[in-house]
Amino acid sequence: MVIVLTMSIALLFTVEKPITSSTTITLVEPFTCDCSARNSQITSRIVNGEAAIPNSWPWQLLLVFFTAQGWPRFYCDANLITPKHVLTAEHCVFDSSPRYVGVISHLHIFHYSTRSPSRTHIAERIYVHESYDDMTLNDDVAVICLRTNISLDYQVSLACIAPANLADQELIDGQPLVAIDWGAKESVNHTRPNELQQVRLQFVP
Repeated sequence: MVIVLTMSIALLFTVEKPITSSTTITLVEPFTCDCSARNSQITSRIVNGEAAIPNSWPWQLLLVFFTAQGWPRFYCDANLITPKHVLTAEHCVFDSSPRYVGVISHLHIFHYSTRSPSRTHIAERIYVHESYDDMTLNDDVAVICLRTNISLDYQVSLACIAPANLADQELIDGQPLVAIDWGAKESVNHTRPNELQQVRLQFVP
């Protein structure tokens, strides 16, 4: 088993049905997750990095903030967990108005001129963790509810959510992990790539 991570958060998150807490969401219907459209090949790391194969991580979305002119500004990564709900890190959306937050789907190479209405989705509500601490980044998780559903197809599918009992299952030393991100390729000047990057990691207890 390989657990997939983004550079902002781990996909160790469970959404149950029904949910009544004000900081969580209710899923109207169950959805099934899917494997990637194409096999991934991972040999290197994001710093000095390696580009992912297009469509190999189809639940990966780009989280953006919109300028007054409507242009998207790269900010964070996110994962599609239902056609209308996106999982991300709370520090990415902390104190943000939903009207200026969105995600771009069907994306592998990002340019600041990227603005396709059919693939850009605006937030309707943002659910944050009630115990989030912006100093320690504890409980750094948020769910974004979109105004419209994202269509699932060959290029876009749902991330598989960890089971509710995952906390009771110990990861073993050396467990393979994968991180995916449009994050910095260099540790010094933090240059960001346009193309989605990937890295294989190992769990260290």
